Amino acid sequence: MSSIYDDGPAETNRTRASWAVIALDAFGVATGQRYTDGTLNVDEEELNEIASDLLANLFHLARINLVDPDEIVGRAYLHFNEEVAEEEGADGPPESDTKALDDLLSILGPLDLRGALRSAVELYGEYGDRNDVLSSAQVENLGVLAEHFLNNL
Repeated sequence: MSSIYDDGPAETNRTRASWAVIALDAFGVATGQRYTDGTLNVDEEELNEIASDLLANLFHLARINLVDPDEIVGRAYLHFNEEVAEEEGADGPPESDTKALDDLLSILGPLDLRGALRSAVELYGEYGDRNDVLSSAQVENLGVLAEHFLNNL
């Protein structure tokens, strides 16, 4: 039996994308949003509409089952970036992550960004998450930063 991995990372990711088209096709039939033709070529505006509607509905399902939608997004983003990095043979953070960091550094500068992160850690340490709005990944990141700031005074 053949595996989706047999033809390399690029073809594996095309297979994954084709599974997404299958999901969007089924969703489109149920909602009347029949924007796909079974191929990987989907109009940008239509893809944005149907994919965001499907994701919103997945978030409703997650909420009903007491699952944080941010956890789903975080895990999906992690998988996606790892799979693209494998395809591109890249090491290190994905370009989109470095661009986001570069954007923040251009706005604040390194010391101000560090100060903002430290303030976030201190506020979380003082007040916690009273309204339960932070995902477990965000809380974990704040913990990692708190440990960093504690060890690097």
